[in-house]
Amino acid sequence: MFEKDFMFPNAHCHHLWESQSYPRYFSGKTDEQIVAEISKGNSTHSRLARRYVS
Repeated sequence: MFEKDFMFPNAHCHHLWESQSYPRYFSGKTDEQIVAEISKGNSTHSRLARRYVS
């Protein structure tokens, strides 16, 4: 979900486990760095989160 872009056409929601994903993908980064990664990213997470960050 954080490395590739997968489509889930029949999904009603996605549950992200912050306790599992934060250390690997976000730890040590500033909010600005995380937003930049989401803005430019090509992962499922980036695609879904993009609409919520400015």
